[in-house]
Amino acid sequence: MDLPNDKGFKMKFLKELLQRVLELRNVIIVMASGNESPNIDIRRIPQVYASDKNFMKRYSSRFVVVGGSDPVDGLNLYQKAPFMKVWAPATCRVAFDSMYFGNSPSGNPFKGNSHYKIRGGTSYAAPAVSGTIAMWLSAGVYNINNVVEGMYRLAYKRNGRGPPVLYNGITELQRY
Repeated sequence: MDLPNDKGFKMKFLKELLQRVLELRNVIIVMASGNESPNIDIRRIPQVYASDKNFMKRYSSRFVVVGGSDPVDGLNLYQKAPFMKVWAPATCRVAFDSMYFGNSPSGNPFKGNSHYKIRGGTSYAAPAVSGTIAMWLSAGVYNINNVVEGMYRLAYKRNGRGPPVLYNGITELQRY
């Protein structure tokens, strides 16, 4: 089906489609805020729907926009908005750089740090939130109706200036 070439129609259609998905019994949509600088407004769809008070009144327990924070100091690194309530680490992720695979000067593609790169972006933060939500749901810590609010309650500022960052609820003593 081709949609009319009308931006207003497409936006309305996409919003209605999103609402139908959110009406499903076991759906939570988690998305990254975006990788622009913090002073750039979030204007992407569907993230921008979180600024609609009527939309969020109905779907706030199923619709999450995640910001990206620095894992060391907890400060915001990317786009943000007043409607956002949780951030997660979005940089200092070490990923294998396939460009060096088999071409290592040492002959060993896994030797040394030259085969790894620092990656970053809110696309790393959103899966951290999704995974934490999935863990809580599978462990029975929360249910589908209260997991997002529980996540917001546990998130905390890593320092006085930063945003509330995702916390899984496990203490240092519980790790071992």
